Amino acid sequence: MHTVNKAYAVLRDEGFVSIDRRRGAVIALNGDRQRAEEEMRAQLRVMLAKSICKEIPREDVHALVDEIYGELLSNTECAG
Repeated sequence: MHTVNKAYAVLRDEGFVSIDRRRGAVIALNGDRQRAEEEMRAQLRVMLAKSICKEIPREDVHALVDEIYGELLSNTECAG
């Protein structure tokens, strides 16, 4: 039981579920979008700084993002 409760706590902390005493654990369809965007912003800042240092043009970065996003979108169940 402790393992299950810990798993639910992790899922809640990551924004995948919300815990309601009346309804139990409910999947959070949108998750914690603001938190996810903040994490993504921090990670992108580092990656973009590296691309600038390596003199990778903005257009190449945009094309790479579009390519990877498209690949993930077509291969991910949560997309949609």
